Amino acid sequence: MKKHVIGWLALSLSATMVVAQNANYNQHVPRDVSSIIRLNLPLVLNKVNISTLLEEMVQGSGKSNQTADDKYMMEVVKDPAKTGINLQQELWIMSNKLYAYDSTSYNYVMGSVRDTALFRKFLKAANGKKKILLTKYQAGHYLALNANESTAFAWNGDFFISVKAKEATRLQTERYNNYDENGNEKPRVEKKINYAQLAANKAKSILTGYTTTPFITDAQFVTSLATSADVVIWSKENDNLGVLKNISKFGLKAPGTDLLGAMHKSTDKSKTSVTAIRFENGKVAVTSTTQMDEELAGLMSNMMAGPISSNLTNRILPGNDVLGWMSMNMNIAGLKTMLPADMGTEINKELAPYKLSTDELMNAFKGEGMLVLMAPKNIVPGEKPKPQAYFAASVKNKTTVEKLFAMMDDIKAKKATDRATADSLAAAEKATDTTAKEEQEYNPPPPSKKGPLGDMKMMKLLTEDVLVVAGSDEMTQLIANNKTGTDLSFMNATIKQSPFTFYIDVQAIYKMMLAGDEPNTSKEKEMAQMFAMFDKLLVYSNAPAKNSIDTKIDLLFTDATTNSLQQLMEIFKAFGMKGLK
Repeated sequence: MKKHVIGWLALSLSATMVVAQNANYNQHVPRDVSSIIRLNLPLVLNKVNISTLLEEMVQGSGKSNQTADDKYMMEVVKDPAKTGINLQQELWIMSNKLYAYDSTSYNYVMGSVRDTALFRKFLKAANGKKKILLTKYQAGHYLALNANESTAFAWNGDFFISVKAKEATRLQTERYNNYDENGNEKPRVEKKINYAQLAANKAKSILTGYTTTPFITDAQFVTSLATSADVVIWSKENDNLGVLKNISKFGLKAPGTDLLGAMHKSTDKSKTSVTAIRFENGKVAVTSTTQMDEELAGLMSNMMAGPISSNLTNRILPGNDVLGWMSMNMNIAGLKTMLPADMGTEINKELAPYKLSTDELMNAFKGEGMLVLMAPKNIVPGEKPKPQAYFAASVKNKTTVEKLFAMMDDIKAKKATDRATADSLAAAEKATDTTAKEEQEYNPPPPSKKGPLGDMKMMKLLTEDVLVVAGSDEMTQLIANNKTGTDLSFMNATIKQSPFTFYIDVQAIYKMMLAGDEPNTSKEKEMAQMFAMFDKLLVYSNAPAKNSIDTKIDLLFTDATTNSLQQLMEIFKAFGMKGLK
């Protein structure tokens, strides 16, 4: 198994040494493909020595009596050109997952061939002792079939294609959920399908190529994969609104309801997303652009408001290590457009006794909210530190918020009264019940488990411009009155303009962990070593523009001078390779 994995890693390495996208690849993409990963590793190979990693994996297998295939695979690791792959082209990994609910599921790998004889030898060695059938099905065209894994390989002097076929998603779901509503296993009549032959037919078809698919004619697709990023991921997605409408229509009435089926019934599969990944010095930069229909883009545009709120960031307490936060700036009035008219009417009926309405509630807050997690000021050595959390929101109408709190207190008091009445009636019934066999003791609900923040109670403070909910009255006062903020110099202008941000300070978490309890076990020390390498994680996105939305992810390392991919490989060598040895 290890030799098989290493062989395909070597295949991936050798097939992806590319400087520019080969346009011919587009002509070999099946029409039903819904996701493509394009690996462009000439840049990567300048950043990290993958061959060294593969050699360590082979040497770590612990095998003393190496076979001829083992020795050959070691040669391939040292010199990937011996795979017969064209080292100046790239690798595409593809799938038809979106369309595979009722039809055969396919996974594809496509690259370029330099030497057909060497490639044939490589396939035989990579598959080891597994039965593999090699044939020439027409002049200059070859086919290899691994029936045990329903995998086929087709190649000529230009391209190779690997195809793995398996049963449809619906059949896979039924296999693991084959029970009726009463919990009885249902009989199954499975149709015998030769997936190996399907894979072979598909491989030959792809190798021949196509002439009129969208992957050839769609300029947006061609441009999206032509970027110079290290990795590009293109995917087609369901219409999310269509999915929700179908779930609402079909309902989730009983256990076993086919959620995947409801999602599959969405007819609009035209939305696409393109994710570009770049491994920079000290940073992994990810940019994901999602195309959406006008309806969804309009809703999101109405809901996503301005930049991150300085009214809230300025209240972050200086002197406390900020572990992370989640911030959102929403146009609350935009939520009203998502509510059905009859639902708004019903809500207003419930609000009327408290002299409130949906319009008033929509205007109570500005839509700026921030959840912040901080390290405690005083950490006792040897004890696990408990982070402090608070939530702050910018207030637009203090009077309306006060009415809202009064309503919530009233509802809470009524629930307490109803519970007390129910307990009293249960006690009275128990006292007068003379049938011992039918006597049922009242068992109060078990106490809730403490979470990572302990059993901390949350207190609230409302001022003219902010609502603060924190663990103590003292903290709410400190946060509400603070206007100086803390050091946020790491945030660039793009992040500050984002209506949504998610931030984790890994180093602050690492510092808090070490201050509370030094790592003792080998596992704890390994985790501490891993934490020490990362600095910060930032996720931020803009409001939709031209029916698309951009989301960016920045993973920062403490070592800003070494390439991030090289640092990730060091982590993999230290921790991930243990399972391969």
